[in-house]
Amino acid sequence: MAYPFRNLVFEGGGVKGSAYIGAIRALNEEGILPEIQRFGGTSAGAITALLLGLSIPFADLVKIHKDMNFKAFKDDDFSIVQDNIRLFFDGFGIYKGDFFTEWVGKIVEKWTGSKDTTFQQLYDKTGKDVFFQGTNISTHQLRTFSRETTPDVPLVVAVRISMSIPFFFKSVEWDKDYYVDGGVLDNYPIRLFDRKSFVNKEEHFTTTDTIDEVNKLISNIEDHFTIRSLHTKYNASFFDPTDEIVYNKETLGFRLESQAEVAMLKHIATSTEHHIGHSLIHFAWNLSQTMIKGHESGKTTKEDAARTVFINTFFTSAFNFDITEEEKKTLMNSGYTSTKDYLHQFNTSEVKLFNRP
Repeated sequence: MAYPFRNLVFEGGGVKGSAYIGAIRALNEEGILPEIQRFGGTSAGAITALLLGLSIPFADLVKIHKDMNFKAFKDDDFSIVQDNIRLFFDGFGIYKGDFFTEWVGKIVEKWTGSKDTTFQQLYDKTGKDVFFQGTNISTHQLRTFSRETTPDVPLVVAVRISMSIPFFFKSVEWDKDYYVDGGVLDNYPIRLFDRKSFVNKEEHFTTTDTIDEVNKLISNIEDHFTIRSLHTKYNASFFDPTDEIVYNKETLGFRLESQAEVAMLKHIATSTEHHIGHSLIHFAWNLSQTMIKGHESGKTTKEDAARTVFINTFFTSAFNFDITEEEKKTLMNSGYTSTKDYLHQFNTSEVKLFNRP
């Protein structure tokens, strides 16, 4: 079957992002990947978007994942004094994030020729666009990094911003502002490509009650700052008052959720308690996840669920950097089967899906 998908969006989720390797395998088998024009994501999702945007062959992606040392990402100074200085006075994060920057820089350099490759240069080389979400805590706003908004920003800088889990990794100072993980405001940017200019065929977009309401408000407002706020509230994207907001059927998203979380999204279960313990790291992580989940809870709609592959991550914690090879395999298998199951439903006419053209 010829699929309509031209945009992929990946949710943030720390080490649970291992599941995306399985999802990519399924997309590769179905012949979907070569047709994708844009990759977007937050945090671990941004890393996945970057790797795909680099047009790295699947076999090499598997090797990158297999060789990945998650433990090394926790690059503290082995000094309580230095770690406390960084946490409370210099970047406000327990871990420096330098290992990650070096790791991703080597990958970008290998596949583009320079670790400083920018969004524009990536597009010129591959014809692909990548979009990363970051949170500007100086302005309290979401920031989308892309060829359209930040063409000359190095990919490594932008993806480092997107994965800066508050208190966990040191924040990034860029352009005189401080940035942290985009997941604080938009961990699953499924509406990132809901713009008419991002649709290839007329029959591949429609509208919803929410979109109609936003577009109606925009048409009656002359103040560009207010229009920008409405675009951000719905679209979590960048500002263009001439570009109509639509429901893009060419977008396919991926979420990393436990069985309990999926049940909550479907409104059939109550919330799950998470152990906090007596560690500042655990407290900081749970605080950031509370902010992220709180923002997500008011955003998910049945229309968005229709274009989402829900990947069961079982009991894996997003910041379990001691993840075993067996746990990685379990996540990858789940990503593969979840994606295959979704595509099977998409190809089954008896199953009603809002996003089917």
